[in-house]
Amino acid sequence: MKTTKNIWKLTAVILFTVLGFVNAQAQEKTVYGYGFAYSYDTKVLYISNIVSGVKNSETYHDASDAALNAQWLAKMKTEDSKYFNYKMDKVGFMEDKGKVDEDRTAWIGKFKQQGFTIQYLTFSFKKDKKD
Repeated sequence: MKTTKNIWKLTAVILFTVLGFVNAQAQEKTVYGYGFAYSYDTKVLYISNIVSGVKNSETYHDASDAALNAQWLAKMKTEDSKYFNYKMDKVGFMEDKGKVDEDRTAWIGKFKQQGFTIQYLTFSFKKDKKD
């Protein structure tokens, strides 16, 4: 009888541990990224603010680098009619906003040292709702 009771207790502990782990895995997380584009011909760097997206959301699709790239390209098309002459790039989504900010600041510094004009663009990443 005592052994059966212990087995049930152990089963309950394992079940709640597994459920807790699964729930922690699926928790919605905010992720951060930004876009930039540059041209050595014009010596201009376009750089966005840091944008946010989500992962593991019940409401929105996961933020993806492909979506960030497509939306950044659309933004550049509205900013410079010769956007196709620029090397387009983005820094994909990461959870560590501090690392993203550090990386963005480093790119700005690198291009400033090379005599580039820095154009800061306000950019909003649109989250894609699930159906």
